[in-house]
Amino acid sequence: MFVINIYNKSSVVTNDEVKIMISGCELLIPILCEKWSILLPSIQFIEGNPLNSSRNDILFVMLDNSDQVGALGYHTEENNRVNGFIFCKTILDNGGVKFYKDNNTPTIASALFHELAETIIDPTCNIWWDDFKGTLYSAEICDPVQNGIVLVNIDNLQIGLSDFIYPSWKDSQALSNSNIQFNYLNTLKSPFTLDNGGYYVIRNKYGKQSQIIKYNTQSWILQYKKFYSRISLRLKYPTSKCLIL
Repeated sequence: MFVINIYNKSSVVTNDEVKIMISGCELLIPILCEKWSILLPSIQFIEGNPLNSSRNDILFVMLDNSDQVGALGYHTEENNRVNGFIFCKTILDNGGVKFYKDNNTPTIASALFHELAETIIDPTCNIWWDDFKGTLYSAEICDPVQNGIVLVNIDNLQIGLSDFIYPSWKDSQALSNSNIQFNYLNTLKSPFTLDNGGYYVIRNKYGKQSQIIKYNTQSWILQYKKFYSRISLRLKYPTSKCLIL
């Protein structure tokens, strides 16, 4: 079992609120791990100096803002350690909420689940999926369904988390007219498709990379995704560009 430690340095969420968010994530992550045949991690809130945690553990830190304007959250690998960051004040300043408001409002809890989920699947941000038609797709399991809100309840409190895709999404032979489910909320009907507000990075057979975006993604999230997230690592090449669908 691998361990993900979560430490709170934000001034806009309390330790107890972060613990509630973790409890919400722990309701959905077992389903994610079962669908993807991934070992279930131990996710725990820690206090004190997070640098005292084992270097073998993944460390997530809840912060107010990034040194990059507009950043929402990301995870990365530095010095052989995977670290994640969630920028709570940035989310609130852009109209988001902590737990849940409606199905159109980003939440801090959703950002946390989003990064946890994608860390579990691709901790080092270097996995690509092949559609066997000349295109590679970045292994980002929440991005194609970014706007989907999954509701869970902790002690009668509604918590909005991020939707995520299933392994069938990356299977080019999965039949669109079958009973196969492609994402948790069951809104997608075929492999390598996007829900409204979703996006992915692709690489064509010539090595050229592009970010593909489905309409209705909030502009401030796109700004973050285009310039500040780990997606920017996949889009760092001079030939990359952003396409809007």
